[in-house]
Amino acid sequence: MSELVQIKKQLTFEQLCPKWAKIIKQCGCIPISIFSGIYNYRCCIVGEAHDWNNNYECDLCYSFADRFTRISLRASHDVLIDEFVEHFNECHCH
Repeated sequence: MSELVQIKKQLTFEQLCPKWAKIIKQCGCIPISIFSGIYNYRCCIVGEAHDWNNNYECDLCYSFADRFTRISLRASHDVLIDEFVEHFNECHCH
């Protein structure tokens, strides 16, 4: 008897956070003109992945939100984004 293997579709950053993915792709970073929005769940990267809701009950998501606010404006976000997407897919996609 063969085992059924369920394959989870992994969401991409572009699917989780289309607004932020577009901004970062166009600018290569978070532009200073909108950087203040990253502090507000209604505008932040983690908030977008959670449908603009701050009621995500996940300590690691709060940690990611904090880490996104502390990154350099010119720094590459690739590693942090990849870590967040991996966490989101593992813990929040059902």
